[in-house]
Amino acid sequence: GVVALRDGDDRRVVLVRQYRPTLHAMTLEIPAGMRDQEGEDPLVTAKRELREEVGLEADHWLRLGLQISAVGITDSTVEIFLARSLREVPHDRHGPEERHMTIEELPFARAIEMVIDGDIQDAKTVTGLLLTERLLRGS
Repeated sequence: GVVALRDGDDRRVVLVRQYRPTLHAMTLEIPAGMRDQEGEDPLVTAKRELREEVGLEADHWLRLGLQISAVGITDSTVEIFLARSLREVPHDRHGPEERHMTIEELPFARAIEMVIDGDIQDAKTVTGLLLTERLLRGS
């Protein structure tokens, strides 16, 4: 997963809103996706998903951490990265998921409020946003 952060006076985070059939609901999430090949470097995956889902590339990347999705149920994990110094790039939303998602940019502080209020519930997104907030408070 990628926390894509636009720095500046109004620090903003880039999220995707998409329908999740298992929940029968729309969710607001950080860009993320599956590795295309077994053993693919997680940073390569993160860069590809940022480009495919929201049409961005970043000059600065920082690994925030690893989230184990559901201990005791699955061995699925999500590597979470912070991407900064963003720039727009042409992209083709080729997959069925990408065609039905919308891109939303929110003030970072608002996204944190939405986590606290329970409006953002996706685990990787909650983890990524809170790790980023902690990092920013320390800098």
